[in-house]
Amino acid sequence: MNGHETVVQLLLEKGVDADYKDKYGRTPFMWAAARQQVEVVELLLSKTTIDPNSKDKFGRTALLAAAIGGHVAVVKLLLTKNNIDSNIQDIFGRTPLLDAKRIGNLDVVRLLLNEYNKTGTPIHGEELYIKAHSWQHQGRIYCDICLVNIPDINTHHHCHICENGDFDICQKCIESGAFCLDHSHKLVKRVVKDGGLIEVPD
Repeated sequence: MNGHETVVQLLLEKGVDADYKDKYGRTPFMWAAARQQVEVVELLLSKTTIDPNSKDKFGRTALLAAAIGGHVAVVKLLLTKNNIDSNIQDIFGRTPLLDAKRIGNLDVVRLLLNEYNKTGTPIHGEELYIKAHSWQHQGRIYCDICLVNIPDINTHHHCHICENGDFDICQKCIESGAFCLDHSHKLVKRVVKDGGLIEVPD
């Protein structure tokens, strides 16, 4: 996750389980891809027999995480591997192309379109016509579903119970049908304002 390639190499030499999943079903490979740690991604691909299409509990893969994060180098590396599913869908029906377009990661969109053109992968209408926008603002919160940073100017949905009260979901994931780890929990809508977190009415 933090890009400590030498430490990862040492742990691999000691025989650690490189495909170990956390409680969300996310592997070290997926976390490295989501955090743009291209050297660690490359190391895990070359030194282990990991499943590069491994899905977390939301159906998301390393490629989906890299595409929505706009991590061009990671996406480019993953697309060179024959065993990577470039058109995989999460449980909300979102593909790498759809995720990249809805966030406005146009360099990733170009990479994926070029890959789909080479492989003859069909492109669905929603993927072609969804309006792309670019999130120019950084934020202190990230979405626990898609792992993308949520700009401070955007509202997000928060669970006071999951992850010891530290579980947040972006508006786009909510619109896709995402929820926290328990549907009985009540989510509150929040926004970052003046350096603090405040609840806003629905």
